[in-house]
Amino acid sequence: MDLAEKTVALDPKFVEKVKLLLEALPLLSGSVTHKLLWKLFGACTWAAQVLHISMCEYPSYWSFVRRRAKQLYFNPAMWDLTATIWPSAVTDLALLLERLILNKPVSVAPTASASAERMALYVDACKSGIGAVLESLPQGAWHRKSPYRRRALIMSARLSEEEREYHIAVLELLAAFEGLQWAMKKAPNTAFALFTDNTNVESWLRRRVGPTDEVNDLLRKI
Repeated sequence: MDLAEKTVALDPKFVEKVKLLLEALPLLSGSVTHKLLWKLFGACTWAAQVLHISMCEYPSYWSFVRRRAKQLYFNPAMWDLTATIWPSAVTDLALLLERLILNKPVSVAPTASASAERMALYVDACKSGIGAVLESLPQGAWHRKSPYRRRALIMSARLSEEEREYHIAVLELLAAFEGLQWAMKKAPNTAFALFTDNTNVESWLRRRVGPTDEVNDLLRKI
């Protein structure tokens, strides 16, 4: 079942905990360990997915989560150290918590309107998995922070042991390939604008050629 087809709301007891977290948010930075902070982030991200809220609507928070995830992956000793949160990430998280408290799930899937909307596919990858976010945007609303951006669908997948050995740029290209395959099933006969934050992948896609046979094979499939 697609995320946008679900209408499950958050449990009222969980919402009460979110309210307490929002009140305590100014005290979190510098006062809790990464381990505890990550439990809170995990709960917030899970709750956002239940309500079909796109993390791309909170770029500073999501960027902070992604960057810290990579640091913790390569330096496990950080788990027990005190965590400091970016002020912009705190602001975004506060906005997210306020939205979670409303407990109103979004239930409209992105549609491919020939005249009014276009589709944007944001892809990303790390050493543990790949993901993509598919969104429909009105004409002229390509900016990530545009107030006209619509809610979208989310795709994620874990990597095999062999895939985890790939270079991060290759994983990003793999995320683009898998994301496009998934997006074409969700919105067939639709053109997509593909967004990636990896400059190598952007260069490969523009030139339609890469440094290895593995990369070129993915480029041909895309």
